[in-house]
Amino acid sequence: MTDKRIIQPLQGEPRERNMISMDAETFDYDDDKHAYLEKEEYDDGDTVFVYGSVYDGETLRKYESKESIEMDLTARGDMKRRNLRDSWIICHNADFDLSVTGILPYLRDLQEMSPIEQNSIQRSANIVTNNGFVYAQLSLFGIDEELEEEVMKNYEKGNEAYLEENDYNTWNQALRDVRTDVRHIKYVDTVQFFKSSLDEATDMMELDDGKDDFDIDKMDTRAKMKSTGDWEEMKKYNHKDTKILYKAMKKFESLVNEIGATLQETLASTSLDLFRRQYQEEVYTHPDDEAHE
Repeated sequence: MTDKRIIQPLQGEPRERNMISMDAETFDYDDDKHAYLEKEEYDDGDTVFVYGSVYDGETLRKYESKESIEMDLTARGDMKRRNLRDSWIICHNADFDLSVTGILPYLRDLQEMSPIEQNSIQRSANIVTNNGFVYAQLSLFGIDEELEEEVMKNYEKGNEAYLEENDYNTWNQALRDVRTDVRHIKYVDTVQFFKSSLDEATDMMELDDGKDDFDIDKMDTRAKMKSTGDWEEMKKYNHKDTKILYKAMKKFESLVNEIGATLQETLASTSLDLFRRQYQEEVYTHPDDEAHE
């Protein structure tokens, strides 16, 4: 009976993640409150994107268009692709921020594509949920054209023997195997690490954000806020939130690194990384034909 490897000890020093923080400001459209608009652009109750910013520890990028922030953070805009590859996009309450900027709907559309469609644009996505959003992954890759041609030729012929000969279980597996130089952008919700508001997380990490509170009841259309003088105050509030989120997560990561682990997408996976890197001494196995408990 052959043993199958399940969990191996991890070697090497813990590594730091390349993180990019993002925060979006919105308001809820109300037919009565916003009756002054000459042309009704939204339905009553719609959540409207007003402003957002992105911070990588050095550069703060500012956005008045949700389309621009969506394009940049999905490697289709002005932000250099090499700066995004193998990065974490971090948000506090990511489901909301990623939805209102259009990023999450874009990833859902990608995830629903067939492997053939994904290969044609050299992109795929996977969204992980557990009673709500946990994290998402956008994969960017090249294509081994020679292997793709071979797989497609056998796929179109329905040659099932090709799968068995090459140890594939499904055609989807074979179609994904033609991908090369696969790189990932991950979208991670920091709420699962802090389990608190951003203000509380800032205090927990003993950081001084110097943040001036902003009355969210003042949130309105860009034109309205610019006419009342609230625009600059709101931008300052947003920028500080974006920067303090980055600082809080980097400090949290440094604490994880100090105890000998690499920060993973969840606390559970981070704990497993710590165990495998610091305490596991042998490979855990189980027989192929028995369930692992």
